[in-house]
Amino acid sequence: MAWTQSQLDALDAAISKGTRTVSYGDKTVTYHTLDEMLKLRAQMMAEIAAAAGMVGRFSRVSFNRD
Repeated sequence: MAWTQSQLDALDAAISKGTRTVSYGDKTVTYHTLDEMLKLRAQMMAEIAAAAGMVGRFSRVSFNRD
């Protein structure tokens, strides 16, 4: 499924409110656990980033510790 930013925003809002029911347009989904929601959120973020051509752009970060 091609996820949209508005669907990700709806999931984020539900997570932040502590609810397990999310509406995506004309569909409503009730998730079993917060873990299930967080896993879906990670998948959504990865797919949205891939669609935007952002995969791998920020994967290498280095920090100097002085």
